[in-house]
Amino acid sequence: MSLNDPSGTFIAPHRERQVLGAQGSFVLVALYFCHQIKAGVPMLRAVMIGVAACTLTNTAIAETIKLACQYTETVSFQSGNEEKHGGRIVLQVDTKDGATMISGTGADLSIAVGTLKVGPIVDLLDASDEGKWDITNRTTSGDQSAWFTQVVIDRNTGDFNYYRSKEDGISTIASGTCEKVKLSARKF
Repeated sequence: MSLNDPSGTFIAPHRERQVLGAQGSFVLVALYFCHQIKAGVPMLRAVMIGVAACTLTNTAIAETIKLACQYTETVSFQSGNEEKHGGRIVLQVDTKDGATMISGTGADLSIAVGTLKVGPIVDLLDASDEGKWDITNRTTSGDQSAWFTQVVIDRNTGDFNYYRSKEDGISTIASGTCEKVKLSARKF
C-alpha cells in the first residue's frame, strides 16, 4: 500500500500485530480493533472485524490455525497507476460451529473476511471445502461505497490469493504461499 493513496482507505499498519494465545483472544480482538482504527482502515470495516472476531473468539474456539505467508501485491488506483510490493503477513484462521474468520495484518496488507453476516457485510459467499478456504465478502463503507474482498487459501499447497476492490476505484491483488505456524513451538 502507499501513503500516496488519496483515498486513505488502504493505509495499513507498518508493524505486525503481536499474537496472543487462545486464552488472550478477547484482548487480541480489542488490540486488533483499536490498531485497525489507528492505521486508517475505514471505521465500519474495523467494527466488522471486531464484531466478527468477538463472535468467534470466546473461550470455546474449535480451531485456531496461524499461517505465515510471503506475498507479492499489486495495488491499482483509479487513475491507472499501479504500485507493487512484497511482504510477509501472519494470518489467523478461527473456526467455530461452522463459522470461519480469516484475519491478519502485515506491513502493507490487512485482511479480514468471515462467514458471518455481521456489521457492514451485505453479502457473503463461502466456497470453502476440505481442500481450501474460499471466502468472499461484499461490504459497504460509511460513504455507502461497495467493497468486494476475497481470500482463497489452498490447504494442500499453501497457495494464497487475496483480492479487494472498491466499486469504481482502487483494487489490490496479492498472492503467495503460506506455511503453518506451530502454535506449541516458541522461539522466544
